[in-house]
Amino acid sequence: MPIYVVLFTFVSLVLVLGIIVFWLVNLQFSTFKRPPNLRFMHLARVTFAPPATGAVLASVPALLAAVGLAAVRGAQLFSDVSADWTEGEVTAAGSITQARGRLGLVLIVLAVTFLQHGAEAITSQPSEEE
Repeated sequence: MPIYVVLFTFVSLVLVLGIIVFWLVNLQFSTFKRPPNLRFMHLARVTFAPPATGAVLASVPALLAAVGLAAVRGAQLFSDVSADWTEGEVTAAGSITQARGRLGLVLIVLAVTFLQHGAEAITSQPSEEE
């Protein structure tokens, strides 16, 4: 999750530095007696806020999934039920194997859900004219 915030902040920083360099070059070659000032705080507010907000909003579903996964992983759901109906009693090793299998199934379901919602988000919908 933090990599997105760092990445978008870095991109914003590069943009701001590019604008500052552009402003400095224009300041050097300007023929005005009083060239305009660089309003850095206004520029930073406009440039840094949207990518940071986007990174935080994009990480909300992943955070919710991680919290849900931690809750499922910590719970002893169906720990006393055998995975195979022919088995009689659940042993400790069998219980661990079954818990890992349920965790894997939860991860697969989460991955498919994320892929489905991501595909729906990036797929363009036809307009009314088409």
